[in-house]
Amino acid sequence: MTETTNSMSKQLSLFSNKSLDPTSRVKEGMRQAIKQSELSREEVAHRMNELAKIEGIKTGGRTSGISLNLLEKWLSQSADHVIPLKLLPIFCVVINSIDPLKPLLGTANAFVVTHQEWKLLEWGKLQKQKKNLIKKEKQLAEDIF
Repeated sequence: MTETTNSMSKQLSLFSNKSLDPTSRVKEGMRQAIKQSELSREEVAHRMNELAKIEGIKTGGRTSGISLNLLEKWLSQSADHVIPLKLLPIFCVVINSIDPLKPLLGTANAFVVTHQEWKLLEWGKLQKQKKNLIKKEKQLAEDIF
């Protein structure tokens, strides 16, 4: 086994039997997020079309946008129809949930956090730094006095 292959094997073992294909988990995240949303599926499709137009993102396909039928296919358990990556953030903004994004990074052992969660993490880092500085200050004071 080559060094690269050996390294890759070690990395893959980190995921403990998780498939690197996040499709089913993204679809499940989308289904759960849309259930928790107050919007109907029709409203989600309509708002996605509006936001895509504002952002200048082409929705592609033979139709003039995202239809309810297409949204239903993206939400189905079948892997035949998957939401395009460029439209996933639009979906998340429309339904106000980052849950469908989590599986994309989860397979790489990374996490998606909200802005509020990020601020809490930053605050925690500052608290740790503050504690370390106070400890260092006490040690210096003991050395001086």
